[in-house]
Amino acid sequence: MRQELTEVYRNIPQTFSTDSLEDLISYARMYAALYELVTINRMDEIYGSRDDYARAIKAIYRKLEEFAWKTRSTTEKARALWTRFHLEQATTVYLGGNDNADGKTMDFISDYFENKAATPGRLSDRESEEHFEMTRLAIAFTFGNHSYAQPWRGFIDLKFGQWNSSLGKDGFWKGLDIFCALRRLYLLNYFSYMANGGKLSQPLLKAYNAYIRLASAKVVEERTVANLRLYYDILSENIVKGTSARMANDLVNALYVIQNDRLLGHSERLFCTSIRVHRICINEESPRTA
Repeated sequence: MRQELTEVYRNIPQTFSTDSLEDLISYARMYAALYELVTINRMDEIYGSRDDYARAIKAIYRKLEEFAWKTRSTTEKARALWTRFHLEQATTVYLGGNDNADGKTMDFISDYFENKAATPGRLSDRESEEHFEMTRLAIAFTFGNHSYAQPWRGFIDLKFGQWNSSLGKDGFWKGLDIFCALRRLYLLNYFSYMANGGKLSQPLLKAYNAYIRLASAKVVEERTVANLRLYYDILSENIVKGTSARMANDLVNALYVIQNDRLLGHSERLFCTSIRVHRICINEESPRTA
């Protein structure tokens, strides 16, 4: 594991010319994990300088903002803005405030949910990736120490109430795709955590255990990056301690095999590497005194 991390930090770039959002997200995941590992555990001599990682994180942060306001895709814009926010929260790197960017993000979220509220039939359990990314961004913005009113909060509360009430006693939503269900569970858990540091309720924990086991084989078989990312991200929340970590490690082992597939493109291979690096950092030595 240490050898793999050493090879990664020697080969990943310090500057970023890529215009690929998927690549930027993968780099963000790797650099954030490596920065926190070397900072908390004082491992600069083993895995590289925290200052180098900090500079790279700042560069990625700027690239994500540039990408967000250039793309016309609502899904990509929301994902870029959330990743930017996540870098602020997941590392101790000072990235500086930007009231103008926050104001633009506020308008972007408000316009989206006002449009959805005006045309509820367009949403009505379509469970799109776009809606997932927008809702995740709205949750982050609601509880991310932003001093703005959140007109979308009532809409989200209503939707989450519908999801809770429609969950069957067997732990399943009737007729709902596995990965749509995982999106719901991720958002419900993320909301609970961001709002008050809470966890899923017992009925939702039952649903989590049911769906995560169904997804475990399907996600590796299909090799869809969006579903692999979702599956890993929800496992990384460690909702069920022990089980979640074990399943995340199993996925990382599977990704090692997938990563060596010659048919994979650069972005897919980089994604696999980012997940493996993130997990190795989590599994590294217990933190020493920083």
